Amino acid sequence: MNRHLQNKGLIIINTQNSWSLNYLVQGIYHFLRGDKTWCGWDPTHIRFYNVKSLKRKLEAEGFEPLKWFGSYYFPYRILADRLKMCTNSKVFYFVELIGLYDKFPFRIIGWNIGVVARKIKSI
Repeated sequence: MNRHLQNKGLIIINTQNSWSLNYLVQGIYHFLRGDKTWCGWDPTHIRFYNVKSLKRKLEAEGFEPLKWFGSYYFPYRILADRLKMCTNSKVFYFVELIGLYDKFPFRIIGWNIGVVARKIKSI
């Protein structure tokens, strides 16, 4: 991506977050059920990041993080399964609905974290 952007070009990244409540609760849940290889719901997800590790990686590649945001704050999959609720229920998107997704601590603890970053140098 770095090669394709001009200096000051913007990139948006959204990825799973190892600091999320979802990751902690779901990870422990799956581990206790015997699934020691669980890494999210999509088997193609092979690594998780958090704000610190993603920031370090971006800066090493010549990017400056400008804005962080998160999404999916509660262990909604387990709750939805247990309560027989649809995962699209608005109760699971309350933080986003009231506009706190880019405020501390929500911008760093969501199941997904996102960042808008600017290219500051070519590597």
